Amino acid sequence: MSNRIFRLSLTLVLLLFFTAGCATTYPCQANNRILSSVGYTHGTNHSFHGQPQELVSPLPRLTAAICAVVRYSSAVNERMSDKDLVLAALKDNPDLEEAFAGVPILLERDQKDVVVLVCSPDGHDAWLEDASWTAAHVDREWYPSNPPKPAEFTIKLRGSGEP
Repeated sequence: MSNRIFRLSLTLVLLLFFTAGCATTYPCQANNRILSSVGYTHGTNHSFHGQPQELVSPLPRLTAAICAVVRYSSAVNERMSDKDLVLAALKDNPDLEEAFAGVPILLERDQKDVVVLVCSPDGHDAWLEDASWTAAHVDREWYPSNPPKPAEFTIKLRGSGEP
């Protein structure tokens, strides 16, 4: 029992530490950039039945958790799939796991930063887009767009040379 409490306490402390680290700004080294864009739908037995606005509140926490894995996990390298990265970020966050179950998540990342694009359950439309280096809010809310916004990134990684 005390081992479980210790592990939980350590996890919370590290999560707070890593979350604070993801909010800081570091220049991105363009020559070390590792870009990837992979669809991920958590849980093949789950489908999302909520409204996209329900994901606005938990998205900054998901972005920070993914950023923490990118920056601080010794297991992360350019060969780690985005699906595995999202799974690692969700592993100790059951509330986030539940919130994003059945929702495709696309990532663009380098060695320090991540852009998270949350899509409609069919993966065709962008709902939310969030960058790890911005304040604790969702950067772009696409779900109210009419016509729907295609599931494409509009936020570029820092140091990508693109506006």
